[in-house]
Amino acid sequence: MKIQVVAVLILALSAAEISEALNFFQKHVVTSRNPPSCDTKMKEINAPNKWCKPLNTVFLDPKRVLTGICNFGNYRQTQDIDLQIIDCKIFKKSNRYPHCKYRAVKGRATSLTVLCNQNHVSKHLDACSVL
Repeated sequence: MKIQVVAVLILALSAAEISEALNFFQKHVVTSRNPPSCDTKMKEINAPNKWCKPLNTVFLDPKRVLTGICNFGNYRQTQDIDLQIIDCKIFKKSNRYPHCKYRAVKGRATSLTVLCNQNHVSKHLDACSVL
């Protein structure tokens, strides 16, 4: 019985870590050459918590240079990049969920830092340097 309980706990933790990785890439990386609008992107990000996140940085990564960013064994991994970004910033007057409205501010990122877990899975965007 103890082995079954441990197996269930291991599976649950593994699923949570996979979910964290998907959340990082779902929130911050778009591999399509035609990114969705900020309103569309933020709608999926805001839905789980049912609130209007004030700012989110999205990396346009059609060549998938961010794939495997946590494969280097550090809990805080910085990578030099040259990617277009879009900062989705909320309009102050329209911040009531689910009617969140955003404006897109385009730029270029020169590096980013992500937090990784012990299994080399990206969890959180920690910092981003822009031009």
